Amino acid sequence: DSICYSAAGSGDGVCSLKRGSGQACNSDWECDDKQGLKCLLAAATTRTCQQPRGAGASCTYSWECLPSLRCEQTAPQACVPRFALGASCAADSGGCVPGSWCDSAGTRSCVAKKPDGAACVNGHECQSEQCPSGACKAPPCADPTP
Repeated sequence: DSICYSAAGSGDGVCSLKRGSGQACNSDWECDDKQGLKCLLAAATTRTCQQPRGAGASCTYSWECLPSLRCEQTAPQACVPRFALGASCAADSGGCVPGSWCDSAGTRSCVAKKPDGAACVNGHECQSEQCPSGACKAPPCADPTP
């Protein structure tokens, strides 16, 4: 895969290969996603393309961890398992397993995402991630590629 950088104000782009493990980066899209790489802090101010962090690894944010993990909000911050369906998420409203969300205004537990047509307040409650006019709804167009 390649990425294309636009020269400032010119509209012309320069294409290059996505970056590999250990290479400097500024954003996830620069890293080789086929290798599962993300742009993570390697030092206080330096970012490099790396594999997401595993259980017990030091972290600052949940997106630095493997998808099945979240970053513990209290010291020492480390990647720990996400909250299961029905588990309390009062300590970290973003820490529920994929396919669920934290009902922080109600049960304060992880509940399954809602199907299209269900009442909602925010998109994160919906399977489609879309909540226009108070009901979950599929996005207007979908990517036709598998």
